Amino acid sequence: MSISNGSLVRNAWYVVGTSEDVGRSLQQCWLLDEPVVVFRAEAGTPVVLADRCSHRRYPLSKGTLVGDRLVCGYHGFTYACDGRCIAVPGQDRVPSRARLRSYPVHERDGWLWAWAGASARAEVGAVPSLPWMSDPGWAHSTGFHRVGARYGLLLDNLLDLSHEAYVHPTSIGTPEIAHTPITVRTDGDKVYVQRVMVGVECPPLFTKAMGLSTPIDRWQTVEYIAPSTIVVHVAAAPAGTSDEPTHQLKIVNAITPAGDTRTSYFFGACRNFRIDDDSVTELLRTANHRVFAEDVEALEAQEAMVATDHGDQFECAVKCDGGVVHARRVIERLAEAERANLRECDDDRLQFGEPPASHRPRAGSRRSRD
Repeated sequence: MSISNGSLVRNAWYVVGTSEDVGRSLQQCWLLDEPVVVFRAEAGTPVVLADRCSHRRYPLSKGTLVGDRLVCGYHGFTYACDGRCIAVPGQDRVPSRARLRSYPVHERDGWLWAWAGASARAEVGAVPSLPWMSDPGWAHSTGFHRVGARYGLLLDNLLDLSHEAYVHPTSIGTPEIAHTPITVRTDGDKVYVQRVMVGVECPPLFTKAMGLSTPIDRWQTVEYIAPSTIVVHVAAAPAGTSDEPTHQLKIVNAITPAGDTRTSYFFGACRNFRIDDDSVTELLRTANHRVFAEDVEALEAQEAMVATDHGDQFECAVKCDGGVVHARRVIERLAEAERANLRECDDDRLQFGEPPASHRPRAGSRRSRD
């Protein structure tokens, strides 16, 4: 079975929005089965708060932002950007329990990252570095999909790119991807899966964007940064011309678990060639959306089958699953370390009237909301 949401790592940074899209309007995002409201204060600082009013749990994302005050659209409870309730209509006294959980948030490389676990453990240095997303020497575009499948299936999809030959044959997939052996290595909480293809067919998208034609040499390295970030390093050159090709793509993927069977999928495409050509940017933007839409269709079909699994099914692993297996081990190790000390995360939850993680139903249980 793929990684379930019972194995989620909470002490980690997850993307909840893009720098470009998050402004003064209130936006809802789901983070590990919890709704959060995302916006910017008047000074431009990003804010991430629990998206449930402390009074009747009305979504604050349906409220109003007045200056740096967030006003609930149901009964007018008013909150500051740090989650403190500062006004209650009809009375002077504000109840001490009228407050929201405020999530540590950091803006980097065009994305807003929120810390889902114990606030005391939030370390800005742990935010993944994705420099191509902001480097002026690279052109880039971003996108977003809501996926009706568990986040572990997306990790599996990106860690085993042999599916490209069958799911994406008209854009980036060629037969060699499925038949070329991979090498896998780990480095702490990172997993690397590499595939080198020599003298192979040039996929249609490479011809259009890079101007290359068959045969080409093609490099493909998947870099998994636990728990939810994957960078696919893609490179190509005319066959036999270079060991360090000049045509490079970085496909950046941030995979945020929303619920048991829902995932927010943020992605970026960065290139170091023809960076001033807007037509190439638009070509890749359109192509990437189409490719990712094909992935979403496949993932949601998988999710429908996983939902019928009553525990009597088993998963057959083969050689191309090497990266998937190693990534699952990393996730399980990190999640197990958290389960051994749930009290730290529970303290944050109880402070804001939320059920402790140790008392919440695990993914796949009958009490689960999704």
